[in-house]
Amino acid sequence: KVKRQFLPLQSSRVCQETASEKSKKKWVKRHSDQLKLLLDGITPKGNDSDVKSKIVAKFASEYGLFVLNKDELLLSIETVAAMRDEIRGGTNTMCRIKSFLEKQSPVIRGVIFPPCLKAKLGNLDASDNEPHSSCLHACIVSSTDDTKTQLRNHTCVTFPCHVLEKMHELAVLQDAVQKSEDFMSFPNMLAYSWNCDKSSTDMPTTMKL
Repeated sequence: KVKRQFLPLQSSRVCQETASEKSKKKWVKRHSDQLKLLLDGITPKGNDSDVKSKIVAKFASEYGLFVLNKDELLLSIETVAAMRDEIRGGTNTMCRIKSFLEKQSPVIRGVIFPPCLKAKLGNLDASDNEPHSSCLHACIVSSTDDTKTQLRNHTCVTFPCHVLEKMHELAVLQDAVQKSEDFMSFPNMLAYSWNCDKSSTDMPTTMKL
């Protein structure tokens, strides 16, 4: 014989509309705990999460509600970064989109966009930095009295070709590539320009596709 197990449900009065918010929360929690015990008792062991989610989704659909798995809905930080590049925006743009959506619908806060979005995007961008090296190099620095040699910090990337590849991929993604035959006599060519700008303390070198 199979021993039957019964779950006694506590009878309670109906939650009055005039009740305080604290009383309503207690009433909802007490009944949700009873439903949780009932759900734990009727689901088989081993695949509890899958069966429970299907039961809850079916039950919610009877009341016009829609149930989603939070882990499946939450965007990864890599997806947010890809979206940022696709719309040709920046980190502040994604933060403004997140703030606007969560202000219009507070229920989605922390559900679609991950929290601490700006810091996580910054960490993701920093993790993709190219390896570089720094050293003190003797450069010719002009002064008001005479030209003299001083040791200055010199920083450069270890593999410049990787930077060129990323620049080319980003330019193609943003549709910012111009045909080479429009400004030069070489068709189907990739042209890169270098620029050095000397200031009072630094001499930055930039590269453009």
